[in-house]
Amino acid sequence: MPSASQRNALSWGVILAVLQACSPGDEPRSRNAQGGSGGVSGTGSDPGTGGGAAAGGAPATGGGATTGGGAATGGGPSTGAGTGTGGVSGTGGAGTGGDTGTGGGPGTGGGAGGSGGATGDGGVRPDASPPTDPGLPCHAKAVADAKCANTCHTAPPTFGAPMSLLAWQDWHKPALDGMRKVYQSAQDRIHRAGTGRMPQNGTLSASEMSTFDAWFAAGAPAGEGCPTTPPPQDSGTRIDASLPDAPTDDGTECIELRAHGQQTPGDRTPFDSSMIFLPGVEFYACFNFSSPWNKPMQGLQFSTIIDNSEKLHHWLLYSSPLAVQDGTYSYCTGQHPGQTLITGWAPGNDGLKLPPDVGLELAPATGSYVLEVHYNNPSLQPFQDKSGVRICATSKFRPNTASITWAGTERINIPARAMGTASGTCLPLRTGIGPNDPIHIFHAWPHMHKLGVRMTTMINRAAGGQELLIDKPFNFSSQVGYDVGFTLLPGDSLFTTCYYDNTTTAGVGFGPSTTQEMCYDFLYAYPAHALDHPPFGGVITSGAANLCTDN
Repeated sequence: MPSASQRNALSWGVILAVLQACSPGDEPRSRNAQGGSGGVSGTGSDPGTGGGAAAGGAPATGGGATTGGGAATGGGPSTGAGTGTGGVSGTGGAGTGGDTGTGGGPGTGGGAGGSGGATGDGGVRPDASPPTDPGLPCHAKAVADAKCANTCHTAPPTFGAPMSLLAWQDWHKPALDGMRKVYQSAQDRIHRAGTGRMPQNGTLSASEMSTFDAWFAAGAPAGEGCPTTPPPQDSGTRIDASLPDAPTDDGTECIELRAHGQQTPGDRTPFDSSMIFLPGVEFYACFNFSSPWNKPMQGLQFSTIIDNSEKLHHWLLYSSPLAVQDGTYSYCTGQHPGQTLITGWAPGNDGLKLPPDVGLELAPATGSYVLEVHYNNPSLQPFQDKSGVRICATSKFRPNTASITWAGTERINIPARAMGTASGTCLPLRTGIGPNDPIHIFHAWPHMHKLGVRMTTMINRAAGGQELLIDKPFNFSSQVGYDVGFTLLPGDSLFTTCYYDNTTTAGVGFGPSTTQEMCYDFLYAYPAHALDHPPFGGVITSGAANLCTDN
């Protein structure tokens, strides 16, 4: 018969072992672990009185640590009860019995002697750390990192992307449609040719497509041990706001124009979206600046400063010959009557790199600048931002001064649930140049909104024949610019066509809202404004001075 002390020890061991076995947060335990995890620990005075705790004693009923008996460490054979069937194992961690075990030498049946591990606190072993993400198989991870995770789908996502795609778990979360998982939605989108195609502005190679297709078809299984792919090398625009070296031209000066929070000149506090009246998911804010220079300047470099990459979508910089109230800002709608677009930036754009003999026209010393910032805020939560542009300019002009011209059309009408096109002609006015002087086009930056999928611009030669200036895919979330090299002679014209995929239930026309459409090929050319020809009819919503549309 067990003594009273043995019976008490055994009772407590059974009770606490059962409580531990039922704890919902614990993970399965080993049965043959080290001693000291059930009930009161062995005391070493009576033979094998540790029941559930003494590693060398008989198996504790209800789940002691050991599965087989053996001599207890205090003397003769243990009298512990029946067969232990699992439950919690002794790990030497947090002891689960009330008293500290003091049992003697090693038990012969289960491992180390019954010491209860650390001082018993009567509690249950704390939950283990959350499981780590198993990761992607290496072949799938290489493509996902290069095409998705190291661009917009970072953690947190940037430039309006709705989700991160860094971890295996990200691919298995519900997609935005609520009906599929993310990887199932991606399986469709990588094969699209128009709206919603991923990755944006570019296609997967045949091997990359095959890799993704096989991975998706298998249910996007996990993999382990694949090293992290380093981020791509910087290609011009720095998300950390560290900027490229300034040009080395004589007379170069650099200034910054940023989003800001106070309606005062020189303010450096962050812009606060809660100060804009009823900002939507997408909205524009316009920041006004007096010219920082008191002499004529030529722009050499325009570097994007990205502060809040989660909310910033793009920016455009305009000039005006008129003065403004310096430092003010307001909600705006994309309309800039009488102002001239200088340049801009959007995700996917590596930044304009001017030829060494070319600079961009800036505002006169008595004029002003407007920084138009487009924000994307799906959460509708207030946010702050100090993004903007660093302008490096010189008072010692390069030989050629260039400007942007908006070629294309504002006559847009896309039927519901249909593919559509819109086309416009640009017949340059050749302002400020001689009758036989050429116009040089060196960069093209297509611009449409969410339904745009492709743009072409053709040169119609006055002497006969055509030349293709650009034919490029388009995606509103990643707006790429292209270096080109063409010369327009007197009588030559441009014909721009925009292609759309209207998946909505309503017709869509021209307008500044992203739910409306545009068709502009922003062409950088010199001499400045020689390519311009503002229309005198039709709908002119943008009102910018440097249009060449619908001639």
